[in-house]
Formats: sequence, structure tokens, C-alpha cells
Amino acid sequence: MKILLSGDINMELYPERVFMRNFYDNNKNIMYHYPRSLNRFEYPIIIKKFIAGYCSSVANLNCVLSKFIEIPACGSLLVADDKCRYDLEVFGFIDGENCILVNESNFIDKYKFITNKDNLEQINIIRKKGKDLVLNNHKTNNRLNELLNIFNKMDDSINLKIKN
Repeated sequence: MKILLSGDINMELYPERVFMRNFYDNNKNIMYHYPRSLNRFEYPIIIKKFIAGYCSSVANLNCVLSKFIEIPACGSLLVADDKCRYDLEVFGFIDGENCILVNESNFIDKYKFITNKDNLEQINIIRKKGKDLVLNNHKTNNRLNELLNIFNKMDDSINLKIKN
């Protein structure tokens, strides 16, 4: 039961990943992988090999990156930086329901929970709910429809202003 840590390790941009990488150095249940060496078709194959994938945002931005969607879309548990909670909730992610949110103070406890085989049934339920959320709400067609709705509202607003 391994957790994937992927992406740049850079203290200025990704301090949480540095924390995770330091933890990884002392623990073999976390695997670090640098994805830039992969093409877009290989990365999902890597993600699927792990029970969970850890994701953090760029320092001080606390916004959702593509990895936040890719990890659960591949069926792995999204373990995300708690600093991104607000944006994740906008996307429908709820801690303990379809993802696990972590910070430096609770990470060890949540790590033990995720990697404990006695919790596998509960972890699998959370993983499935995360995958279902992404596949039902965050596919390309969903995004395209949202954009079209925005453009239609803008068009209606423009037409109203022209008429008045």
C-alpha cells in the first residue's frame, strides 16, 4: 500500500512536497516519481499502481492543479494539501468522503491510516467516491459545457445592454 509523490521538489514553489520528500527518505511506503520524464499517456499508468497520490499546489496560491483531478480519475485516493481545501470544496471534494486532506501536523496519523491494511475497505470507498466525482463532474465535456454556459450568459448580458 504505497503513496505516490510526484512533481518538482522545490522549496520555493512546493514546500509541502519538500516535507513529503523528507518523510519519504525515511519511509518506503511513499514513492517519489518525477513525471516530466513521462508523456501524458504514461503518467496515468504510474498513478494506477498506487493506493493514493499526494498533491500540493504552488506555494501561496493554494489552487487546484491538474493532478488533483488526475489522481482520483485513475482510481487512486487523492491525498491533498489542506491549504487547498476551499478550492477543492468548490470542485466537490470533501475530506474523508472522497479525498483525504493533510497538513504537517496531521500527516503522520493520516499516512498511518491510509497505509494500514485494516482500513483498506474504508480507503477503497473513499477512492471510489473520488473517482465517481471526477468522472461525473470533471471530464472535458463538463468543462466545455460550463464554458458554453458562461459564454451564453455573457451573450445574453451583452444583448440586454444593447437593447437598453
